[in-house]
Amino acid sequence: MPIHKMNFDGGIFYAKQVGYIDNVDARMWSSAVGKYAKGADAPIMAVVDMTEVDRLCPTVIKTLQKTLNDGNLIGIVLITSDMMASRNARVMGKMGALDHVRVFSSFDDAHAYVQANLRPTFGATPAYVSAFAAAPAF
Repeated sequence: MPIHKMNFDGGIFYAKQVGYIDNVDARMWSSAVGKYAKGADAPIMAVVDMTEVDRLCPTVIKTLQKTLNDGNLIGIVLITSDMMASRNARVMGKMGALDHVRVFSSFDDAHAYVQANLRPTFGATPAYVSAFAAAPAF
């Protein structure tokens, strides 16, 4: 089974996927995410570790889009390896182009993005606060 681990903690639904991800696996993941999103008191985010995925079925894109349209899920973060992303460039490009889906190659960058969107700092918008800039006081 390509999904080796799924858990929910602190508003983050985490899954680790390996091997070939087909639409059946994607629907199983989507169902689990939807269950937690509907039961959560606050919006949640999903993080998917895809660093050990070899191939992706193109229909996974539709499942991701449907998952985002259901309930209380504010975003999906995909963590990939460079090799995985290059092998599946066309599908990964389409997934990364979906609204509220972000692709990272670093766990640290993914974690910072999730934290910024789940728990934005005072005066910041939940859109990864890398665009923060202070205007000079003239």
